[in-house]
Amino acid sequence: MNRKPLLIAVISSGVILIVASICYACIYTPTADLIAVPQHVFPGGTVTLDGSSSTGGGGGYTITEYKWDFTNDGTYDYTETAVSHPDGAFDGKTTHVYSNPGHYTVTLGVKNSQNNAATATCIVYVMQAYYVDPNGNDNNDGLSWARAFRTIGHAIIVANDHNIIDVNKGTYKENIDFNGITCTITSTDPNNWSVTAGTIIEANDANFSVIKLT
Repeated sequence: MNRKPLLIAVISSGVILIVASICYACIYTPTADLIAVPQHVFPGGTVTLDGSSSTGGGGGYTITEYKWDFTNDGTYDYTETAVSHPDGAFDGKTTHVYSNPGHYTVTLGVKNSQNNAATATCIVYVMQAYYVDPNGNDNNDGLSWARAFRTIGHAIIVANDHNIIDVNKGTYKENIDFNGITCTITSTDPNNWSVTAGTIIEANDANFSVIKLT
């Protein structure tokens, strides 16, 4: 809340006396809050963009408008108010489907009943799965089992952050360096011991660690 002060002055014998300072207008700024559920999805997955925890800023003021920019391109893609809510509810929530892998910054704009505004952002990670098979080829694109990579290390370089590398059964003779990349490496069935036991990473150079995280 911001206050606009009003000074009351009295002039007496050429001297200005300040006799009061009061607040004649209080500006209540809303608070925008945004979360994505889930934050990590595959292409075609639905994300709920939840701004319902946003507040009007006090003084009895409430949120009167929510609007979302799904890709942070400066254009709001969906707006809802108490009068107009195309998705059927004025609840501070909407959904969006991301078709392509990538990291998307989502912006939420809110306005309260005093017509003051605020924004918040969150990031949605649309993941890509890459595939590795002992009979694959690192010249492939790794986007299916038929076009799988041969080495896990090459898959890490291509995958980059927040993606998944699915590794088929077999022995991989290589020293793996994540180079600070945040990604998930998994066997084809982590809950099946025969699959995980048959998915082996064996150091290509015994002088170095099999796996280096940084």
